[in-house]
Amino acid sequence: MKVSFKKRLFAYLIDFVLLTTIVTIINCVLPTTTKQVEINKELDSLQQNLLDGKIDNKQYFDGYKKLLPELDKSNMAINVCNLVFILGYFIIIPVVNNGQTLGKKILKIKIEKIDGNLTIRDMVIRNFITTSLLQLMISSTLVYIVNNDIYYNLSIFVSLLQILLVIITSFMIIYRKDEKGVQDLITGTQVIEV
Repeated sequence: MKVSFKKRLFAYLIDFVLLTTIVTIINCVLPTTTKQVEINKELDSLQQNLLDGKIDNKQYFDGYKKLLPELDKSNMAINVCNLVFILGYFIIIPVVNNGQTLGKKILKIKIEKIDGNLTIRDMVIRNFITTSLLQLMISSTLVYIVNNDIYYNLSIFVSLLQILLVIITSFMIIYRKDEKGVQDLITGTQVIEV
C-alpha cells in the first residue's frame, strides 16, 4: 500500500531529530580548536560591522567568502562525524533492517526495492537526493581543492541544488498518483506500509 507524504515526512522528522541529537551530543564532546574560536569571532565581528553600518553588503560577502572555507576546514571533524552518521543511519541501517530506520519502524513503513533486494547503492542515491549527503561530501572535498571564491560559489550552488531536489521530490510525492519521488524513480524503490 502507498504511503502518504505526511507519514513519510513524519518518519523522516523522527529520524532527523534522533540523528541530530546524537550528532549534537558527539559534537559537544569534540574539543573546540583555537582556530574555530578565532574564525567564529571574526564572523561575529563581520556581522556586527554590517549591522552597525561600518561595512556594506559587498564587504560583508567578501569577508564571508574568505572565512567560510577556513571555518569548514576547522569543522572537518564535525563534518566527518555527520557523514559517518548519515551513512550509517540512513544507508546501512535500512539495508540491514528490512528498509527501515527507527522513524519508519515507528510509523510501520519501509523502503523496498520493486525488483530485487535493497542495496547500499540504492540507499546512497536516495540519500544524495533526500539528505545533505551530497552537499556534505562535495563541500568536504572542494574545500581543499579550489580557491575561496570558487568554493563559496560551489557551496551555494550545491546547497541550492540540494534544496531544489528536496522540493521537487516533495511535490512529486504529494502530486503523483504513485506517490514516488525522484529518489524512488531513479532507484526503483518505493515506500510501503508494513
